Amino acid sequence: MSAPAPAPHASTWGITGASLLATLVAAGSLRQLIQGDGWWWAALLVGALAVTAAAAVRTVRQLRPVAPLAGVAVAALLVPLLWLPDTLTWGILPTERTLPALGEVLRAAVRQIYLDSPPATATPGLILMVAFGIAVLALLIDALVAELRLPWLAGLPLLLLAIVPARAVGIGDDLPGVTATVAAFLLLVWLDRRRDQSRPRASSAAALGAVAVAGALVLQSLVPTLIAPAPASAGPLRPVFTPGADPLVRLGDQLRRGADVTVLTYRTDADRPVYMRVVTIDDLTGDEWTPTTSEDDPENRQVRTFPAPPGLSDAVAREEVTTDISESYPQRTWVAAPYPATSVEGLVGDWAWEPESLTVQAVGRVRPVGEYTVHSLDPDPTVQQLRSAPSPDRDRLGRYLTVPDTAPAIIAETAREVTAEATTAYDQAIALQDWLRGRDFTYDEDTPQVADGDGDSMDVLAAFLEEKRGYCTHFASAMTVMARQLGIPARIGVGYQPGERRISEPGVFEVTSHDLHAWPELYFEGAGWVRFEPTPGRGDVPRFSTEETGATDGPSAAPTPSASTGARDDRTDQDVTASGGAAGGGPPIGGIALGAGVVLALLMPAGARILRRRRRLAALRAARVGPAWDEVQDTALDLGLVDSAVLTPRTLADRLEGGLRPSDRHRDALRRLLVLVERERFARPGTAAEGADPAEVQSLLAWLRSGSRRRDRARAALAPRSLFVRLAAAQRAPRAAEVPH
Repeated sequence: MSAPAPAPHASTWGITGASLLATLVAAGSLRQLIQGDGWWWAALLVGALAVTAAAAVRTVRQLRPVAPLAGVAVAALLVPLLWLPDTLTWGILPTERTLPALGEVLRAAVRQIYLDSPPATATPGLILMVAFGIAVLALLIDALVAELRLPWLAGLPLLLLAIVPARAVGIGDDLPGVTATVAAFLLLVWLDRRRDQSRPRASSAAALGAVAVAGALVLQSLVPTLIAPAPASAGPLRPVFTPGADPLVRLGDQLRRGADVTVLTYRTDADRPVYMRVVTIDDLTGDEWTPTTSEDDPENRQVRTFPAPPGLSDAVAREEVTTDISESYPQRTWVAAPYPATSVEGLVGDWAWEPESLTVQAVGRVRPVGEYTVHSLDPDPTVQQLRSAPSPDRDRLGRYLTVPDTAPAIIAETAREVTAEATTAYDQAIALQDWLRGRDFTYDEDTPQVADGDGDSMDVLAAFLEEKRGYCTHFASAMTVMARQLGIPARIGVGYQPGERRISEPGVFEVTSHDLHAWPELYFEGAGWVRFEPTPGRGDVPRFSTEETGATDGPSAAPTPSASTGARDDRTDQDVTASGGAAGGGPPIGGIALGAGVVLALLMPAGARILRRRRRLAALRAARVGPAWDEVQDTALDLGLVDSAVLTPRTLADRLEGGLRPSDRHRDALRRLLVLVERERFARPGTAAEGADPAEVQSLLAWLRSGSRRRDRARAALAPRSLFVRLAAAQRAPRAAEVPH
């Protein structure tokens, strides 16, 4: 038994809006899987334009079956406008580069879904897929309720979207999210019943809501947990930072784990989120690259006061920063701290700083860790200070320049090739970073299968440079070793990215196991150790890279070895600071601006209708009244005053008089125009035509609009039904002429 069709005049705009609202509410569960909220705003933009297009097409009865397809088409058109504007001609028309670029972005997103552990980095490809998917789901919900009258069936995908993500990553039940989704679903049911004037009583609605919430919770409990929750106290990350463990090898192992657990939270008065460094690796000569520890008496290295940061001169501006950290793990060998720390408060037991790295290590054995405060500096060297840094003291910094004699030749050869046009150590460092972040390299946790791809040997780096695939340890190690080959002191920092700001607690940042990271630190005399970020799609790129070289994570903006080193001498002297945000990928500002083009496209029917009205009224000057009467009929059709475009002039006049009850002036004007159009259409050929008064016709049209509701007038202006009806009639006419008589 088929579902009843909606009433001819029943407006479904409210249902369309509620469908989008319900889908976006249910999609809130994806915050467990994707970092940030840029994907949600992108979904709102794409979804709103898509369902609006579908609702506008649905106002034309003959086109109602294709309304969802129209919405999907609009969503598809928005993809290149928002995410691939550089591949379009005049910012609108696709080119031969559009589809290949789209394929590249989607392939990268699919690979990330397969490899990344939740919450995944919000890359452009991932945001594109999520936004488009949410828009299509909203169109499905809209069609099920507005067209097929099956709101209960529409509730199933909504509840699955609200329940499955949290269960999939082992977070457990999300009662607030499920309840909000059920409330949005009940709104859809209520709006659907309003069309039949069968509104349920308040008691029935309350009972229905209670049953829906209870059923949703039962369904939620039946959904299997795909990844078992890992409590922080279990300490699955402790092997990364324990004595004798190889952090780079263990880091790769942890990155491939599906579960994502909170490692620590922090508050800071810094201007931007901070990296939490745990250990540094500077000895790259052995089979395993492990943190260097000091043999000096720990009593002389108490964390109450740290020494001055190595190499940092008074000429470099700096800010004093205080960071309050709360550890999720009960015990640690090293603690996470911003670099360079000046003191640490709140640690229980014996802890000591390492002389060169200023990392903090427990004395003798692991120690309990809870809440502690780190006072640190935020150095702010300028580009000129880095570029003019004197040559390093090789005697003092020799261990940061050492590369094994057995290192494959490809490492040094590649370093020289990439930096061929660079004139200073700073320019060489930027060239290396830009090249590694370029389009030739892919972030991939399926590591090069040479010498145990998770290892930290020179053979692994050689395989990485050949295959150009790897994760943060490969990018950081490659830049470190290549910098040493060029005579720049370098070491590897291992710790955590800045994490994400909590929505519920704006001043608190949450760092999870997903934020485990490695990065290179290069030494510049006067500035000390400076962090770089060569891993594409990860970490926080220093602003001197993003603003001056234009390096991005997108598929079309990565430099080649030669391009990455050009135009360095033209850099202005500016501060070296971080960009302050995690790597992500929302729609570019220019793309959102281009999205206005889609809005203009949606307004094209309104523009065509205005032109047709002007052309018809202009015919009055030639004493032709037929076009003016057609305009009266189409205006009535657009406003919903009549439901047919094939009424005779007299039938139309009778319906308008009976429905609007015009004043004597407007009734007389309507009857005069009726007589003139009948005379024009049925008079003998050659009979002189009698024109109508243009001012009287304009008054008649204004009377029709004044007798309609505001929303009907808006719909008539933006989605004129008559335009589509006459277009459909014109398409049927040739087929009708072909039917044999």
